Amino acid sequence: MPSRRLPRANAFALLGIILRYPERSWSGVSLRDGGVVLAMRTVDVRVDDDGCSCLLWAGAMDWFHGPSKQERLEHCQLALLRGAAEGLLDHGESGGVDLGESVSLRVIRICGEYWAKWGSAARPRAAERPMFAPRCVEDVRWAALRS
Repeated sequence: MPSRRLPRANAFALLGIILRYPERSWSGVSLRDGGVVLAMRTVDVRVDDDGCSCLLWAGAMDWFHGPSKQERLEHCQLALLRGAAEGLLDHGESGGVDLGESVSLRVIRICGEYWAKWGSAARPRAAERPMFAPRCVEDVRWAALRS
């Protein structure tokens, strides 16, 4: 059966999420259960032996609409506190979002950036030491404590 892809705003609406900025928002909170839903561009998803990841927010990221960038940051922080979120994969303007492709993910904060992790990448590994610059180690420890 072929997939049914929808514009991003329509996919959020079907999940019961009212977007603050319908044409520009990339995340929202469900009115039903308070769950955070984050859309991610498929071109930004990294896949490797450890699973999947996607940068959700960084201060240096280009964002054409300042208020929606702030909104995304707030939703990343909420997802970090909740311990889980739902991810929607956006295939771009010509592709859209297929709700059947949604993923359950964790949001982690590393060096001030918020990342989505799912698959094996979402499982913390106690035996591994973070390979980050010293200034980032505190963020990694904080993210681990919050998980």
